[in-house]
Amino acid sequence: MKKEAPVKTDSVAVLKFHGLTGLAFIELEGGSKASLRLKSKAGEIPIIESSPSTFGKLNDSLPDIALTLLETLNRINIVLSNENLSNYNALIENAVDITDSIKSYNDKLDTLLANGLIMEEKAIVSLDKTADAADEISQTAQAFNNSLQRGDY
Repeated sequence: MKKEAPVKTDSVAVLKFHGLTGLAFIELEGGSKASLRLKSKAGEIPIIESSPSTFGKLNDSLPDIALTLLETLNRINIVLSNENLSNYNALIENAVDITDSIKSYNDKLDTLLANGLIMEEKAIVSLDKTADAADEISQTAQAFNNSLQRGDY
């Protein structure tokens, strides 16, 4: 590195590569305008802080990734076991049978609903007639009672 390179106290050295298998080099990152220049103390060579490279970070995380992937594959194997696949097939067949059964009753259900509506309309008419008859009976009973009290009979 050239002596006049503006290395700051918050600069970080990171190992980089040209391509996947290419030449390795050190790149300085960071170094804000507000921070001080890195200087040597009492003739010592100043030390630039380092940060793990992308490959280093990936390498460090590979065991966790592999473990998570293994756990995921184990769960997939459980879900897709021969027994579960057989159960899924039976479930689908049952759903098809139920759907077919319901479809076979569509016309009957439509007729039942239509007849239910007709019966409801007839029941409303009958209840209205019953209410009218009850009113007439009440009026007749009141008139008879009044006639009895007057001594008409």
